[in-house]
Amino acid sequence: MKRIFTSLFVLFVSLFGLQNSSIAQGNLWDVQFNYDLAAATPVGQGTAGMAAVTFVNDEFWISKWASDTLIRMDKDGNWIESFTIAGLTGTRALTWDGTYLYASNNSPTIYRIDPATKTLAPPHITTTFQQVRMCTYDSTANNNAGGFWVSNFNTDINLFGMDGTFLRSIRATTHLQTGMYGGAIDYETGGATSLWIFSQSPPNNVTIAQIELTLGAPTGISRDAKIDVSANVSGQLAGGMFVSDQIVPGERTLGGVLQGTPNRLFGYTLAEPASLDYNMDGFKAAAGYTQVPMDHAGNMSFSASLSNTGLDPIATPRLVVEISSNGSVVWADSTDGSNLTTGNTVDLSVGGFTPAAMGDYTATGTFKTPGQMASSISGTDVGTFEFSVTDSTFARDDNISVGAPGYAVSSVDWGYATVNYDVAVNDTLSSVWIRIENPIDGDTTWAIVAATTNGAPNFVIAEGIPVIIQAGVNEYLLPISGGVELAPGTYGIGCYEGANTTINLSQSQNYVTQGVNFYYTPTAGWNQSGIQTARFIRPNFGQPRIYVGTNDLYSGEGISMFPNPVQDNLHFQFEFEEMQEVSVQITNSVGQVVRRENFGRLQAQVNTINLSDQTPGVYFVNFNVGGKYYSSRIVLTK
Repeated sequence: MKRIFTSLFVLFVSLFGLQNSSIAQGNLWDVQFNYDLAAATPVGQGTAGMAAVTFVNDEFWISKWASDTLIRMDKDGNWIESFTIAGLTGTRALTWDGTYLYASNNSPTIYRIDPATKTLAPPHITTTFQQVRMCTYDSTANNNAGGFWVSNFNTDINLFGMDGTFLRSIRATTHLQTGMYGGAIDYETGGATSLWIFSQSPPNNVTIAQIELTLGAPTGISRDAKIDVSANVSGQLAGGMFVSDQIVPGERTLGGVLQGTPNRLFGYTLAEPASLDYNMDGFKAAAGYTQVPMDHAGNMSFSASLSNTGLDPIATPRLVVEISSNGSVVWADSTDGSNLTTGNTVDLSVGGFTPAAMGDYTATGTFKTPGQMASSISGTDVGTFEFSVTDSTFARDDNISVGAPGYAVSSVDWGYATVNYDVAVNDTLSSVWIRIENPIDGDTTWAIVAATTNGAPNFVIAEGIPVIIQAGVNEYLLPISGGVELAPGTYGIGCYEGANTTINLSQSQNYVTQGVNFYYTPTAGWNQSGIQTARFIRPNFGQPRIYVGTNDLYSGEGISMFPNPVQDNLHFQFEFEEMQEVSVQITNSVGQVVRRENFGRLQAQVNTINLSDQTPGVYFVNFNVGGKYYSSRIVLTK
């Protein structure tokens, strides 16, 4: 009987032409597929840097960014072939009109392609837009004659006819999207033609948002693709986007490529939003600190943006924050907004947490509604933020670098790269830790501290001791001789970059805090950085230390230390003219103390500290010799 019913339903669908309708079996933002492109594509066939994508003739067509390579995959995510099209390279977007493919490559031209022959098929479309990056075909444009919506990162969104004639522009101040990369036309969701935009705008870098084309304004329906698509992906960036009704029977697909390591090919169910859909975005410590010294960790607050992406208003949106440590909740509080209407967003903040002890903490934020009603889309109402309360170290990064090339101030001028930190009490800044992506042997850097006015650095108040960079060594502790006493306030803390070279600071795209990154060059002066990331610059507070140096055999000021690198036992010999009180403190690369030893009044004697219980990495050995301080870097291997 069941088989008969199914056959009748298929016949009904065929007779009434419903096979391509918008009847959806799933909900908006249900994940239909999420393929690891690096795993699916054979090595050497274009696995890195995939960008543009569209779906045509039951196949995915994907481009390798900034190259001449394109890739075909079947609808199940299996690689078919990698190939080139003579005369086409650097494809940023692909789109489809039912007969021809079209490609844009950051130039004024939209190239026409015959997919059957995999060759260019002029005439191409020449626009007056100089750098076409996002490009999507719209069959309803120009009174159904067809046309292309195009843009590039932060520009207006422009419409051109099939002959390249300019037809219309949606101003950037109206559509409100930044970092635009991918786009796709949707004729059904919301009852009117709309444009989905896939953006590289911070802090998420993979935000999908819907633009209603009549007025050109956002509908309020959006999605952070990190929630569903990019687990275990580093360096996430938005790529191309498409809409298709040919992949999942009975459903439409909003699909795209998420650029990163590895690249992901994904598809969401495209359906009408449910009555009660909401989303929490950007939950983190309001100051953005992933590490904060105990002395500076009072009255911490946590914030998030709450968006109503459903059809019904939410009378009282509530942000609930719980903080746990060692598996137990140590603090909780909440705050309410009011009258969150559909398509709008409210920013809420919960404050007042003061940690009682150093350690690791997890903050969990939850979006609640009256009656504790759940969103129809799972996973959109909860966010987490992990942070540490340390003995000495501030940080804004989460220790997950996006990788090479890193952040550089200038390739011509010398300069400073800084991050703002808020000093809560009188304290001594003793050193600055940095991580870099491409260390250049023999390059030089040092710590700098700048005073600020209205949150912007204006002049340098202290500089550290020069440190020589070594090839293959990515982490450095930049000492400040004698330390620098800082009164409560905001300071730009960072490092020097030499002229005609770059130190390429590591940076993270997670938990970005706006308005804290600055740079200085003698040509441009102080400026806020337009590259909004979390830089790997961490100030260390506490007892000042003097940096001596790093050698295979450390020797100086009556101290010998060996071996370096070390596997298990680190040996010291102290030889002074007079007996001195000697103590040793070993810290890891983020300033956490992992070992303290007091050797008393020792002379001409070898002493040992066992480090076999520590993880491999860079450590700093700090000596206190009768009130004088010395420091050296060691590498622990296994």
